[in-house]
Amino acid sequence: LDWPDQLLLKAVTETHGMAAESSQEVMRKTALCLNDGCNQWVDKTRLDEHRRCCPYRRARKCPFFDCAKWVEADQLEAHKNTCEFGLRVECEWCFKQVAQPDTDSHRRSCLARPRTEELE
Repeated sequence: LDWPDQLLLKAVTETHGMAAESSQEVMRKTALCLNDGCNQWVDKTRLDEHRRCCPYRRARKCPFFDCAKWVEADQLEAHKNTCEFGLRVECEWCFKQVAQPDTDSHRRSCLARPRTEELE
């Protein structure tokens, strides 16, 4: 192992107490959490569980002005659809209810938009 790999292995074995196992076995069984700021090594069988409760998981603030909630990035769309502060606008072309903050992007990508419609 080169020096960075030795440091990596040392961090893993200190975290998991797996010093008796070979370096390849330790590296095969664990994974570093990918959330920014979290340097925790997690057993691969528990990685999904850790990602759901990691204090460093990515979160986004709800885009609605009066809503103060922070939501996990992959659940933001679902939150916007149920947020009590969300104003909805009906698309004039496809008649879909679109959250107010997404109106401009929906207008640019709406499949029912007339070809002759010029966007501002």
